[in-house]
Amino acid sequence: MDTEFKTHSLFTARIILGIIFFAAGFSKVFSPSSFAEIIANYQILPGYLINETAFFLPLLEIVMALMLFSGLFLEGAAVLALIMLVSFGGLIIFNIARGLNISCGCFTSVSEEATNLQYIYYIIRDIIFILIASYLAKGIFFTKTDNS
Repeated sequence: MDTEFKTHSLFTARIILGIIFFAAGFSKVFSPSSFAEIIANYQILPGYLINETAFFLPLLEIVMALMLFSGLFLEGAAVLALIMLVSFGGLIIFNIARGLNISCGCFTSVSEEATNLQYIYYIIRDIIFILIASYLAKGIFFTKTDNS
């Protein structure tokens, strides 16, 4: 029973993360110039990397979603998802600390100012996403082989 629950819960975590990354990537893939503006607002990347990041990041999110859905290269997808989610959450916290008032750009390519309530929502949402990705990565790499 424990093994069956673990199998189903890991599958559910894969699907949830896949939906998250697919929605995030799909919402930005058709408007890289708008997404580039959001990336520029973060004031972290040098100017010559902004357009490339705006083009490739949504594609990476979609490919990662497809890997999570299909189970192909699952170990790499789980680790990359966790790294990306921790990075995205860290960038939001970093911008709050710097006093920048920008949209996270997570599921949109529309650049707008964020309210304090939105920042709280972003952080709580990212913590939940990180917990799901952590559970998936842990489950993939540290699966118990015995039935005790």
